[in-house]
Order: sequence, then C-alpha cells, then structure tokens
Amino acid sequence: CPAQEAYWDRFYSKGPGVKKYEWYNLDHQEISPMLLEIVGSAKEKNEMLKILQIGTGNSMILEDSFDDPLFPKAIITNIDISKEAIHIMTDKEEAMKTDVGRKRIARIFKGDLAYMQMDACKMSFEAASFEIVFDKGTMDALLSHGEEEFGDNERIKEMMAEIHRVLKPDGFYILISGNQSSMLEPYFYLEDNWEVSSKPIERQKKKSNVDFGNLSTTLYVLKKLT
Repeated sequence: CPAQEAYWDRFYSKGPGVKKYEWYNLDHQEISPMLLEIVGSAKEKNEMLKILQIGTGNSMILEDSFDDPLFPKAIITNIDISKEAIHIMTDKEEAMKTDVGRKRIARIFKGDLAYMQMDACKMSFEAASFEIVFDKGTMDALLSHGEEEFGDNERIKEMMAEIHRVLKPDGFYILISGNQSSMLEPYFYLEDNWEVSSKPIERQKKKSNVDFGNLSTTLYVLKKLT
C-alpha cells in the first residue's frame, strides 16, 4: 500500500527509486516561474524563508529551483516516511560536501538544508514553523486506491491538519498533483481555512526511468487563512 512506510522503503531500495526519481517527470524549469511568484509573496515578510518539503523522496526539484539567483535564501527541511529515501539524500548531501561540490552547495543552498525521517500526518515541528510547505505527489500517494473521494480518507485529513498547523499565518501549501480536482477538493474545503487557486503545469516531453505518458499535472496553492 503506497500509504505505508514499508512500501516506500522497498521502492527506494529495490524499485524505481534506486535511481533519481522525479514524480510526473517534472523538472525545475517547468515549475520555477510559478514557485518564484509564491516565494516572492512569502519573502515580503521574512528575511530567510523556512520551507518544508513533505514526501521528499530523492527529488532535487526544490534544490534545483533555488539554484536560480532570483530565488531568495531559504532553510529547506525535507521529510519522508521512508528511511531509505532519507539515507539516499543524506548520503548525496554528504558527497556534495567534497571539494568538488562545495561551490554548488554554496550556490544552491543559500540557507540550510536538512533531511529527516518523519510521517507528514504526524509531524513533530512546532506550530507556525514554516512559510511554505511543498508537496509533489504525497497527497496523490495517499489517494492511490483510486476510489471516488468524499473527504473521508483519515490519513489525508490528518496530513491537511498538520500542514495547516505547521504553517505560519498567510503561509502557503504548494501541492503538485496528477489527480483530478474532484479527488482533491473534498479535502481542501473540509474546514474554511484555505484560500485555493490552481494553475496547470505545461510538461515537456523528456526521457525518464518511468513513463508518465500524457498525465496532466496541476499546481495548487492553498493559502492559510488567519
């Protein structure tokens, strides 16, 4: 079951996740313009942005986006339920600390970077810790049973409540999904505590170790209402 830790440990130790795996075969160039607009809004009130990525896997899309000099300094905290995924990323970070990688680290991580094994449905962070929460495919994984949604998936309700809790007032939950909006919206409007907008992502055809075909992807922006 894609909602379980053991599933993702196998995925990242023996499955497609052994290699770099970007959900929906996206790269930073396809999402950076939209991200930059949101980041700019969040940056107005903060010197150093604090960003949480849930279900990070072995994705580098946020780091690659922040490689752009137009992006501000940020502290990026990455969590995943899979210890295997976290091991992959901490090993990669350690390797980048060699002399060869120092310039790239200085350029990309203008703030700090951390990886932690943690369940997004039960986070240990204090309330109002982050300006932005970024999710590329984590909610989709919890929706992967394929049944019609009525807003009664307890794991997703727990995750949405936790995201709302750890965001600062006026903070942003950025969700990239390949699901239809009818699958997601029951969870957006369980409580009257989000302002929701969305934009389609124009995906470019490229080679990947997994074929996502013509799957359409959408970037949703949920602003926490005070």
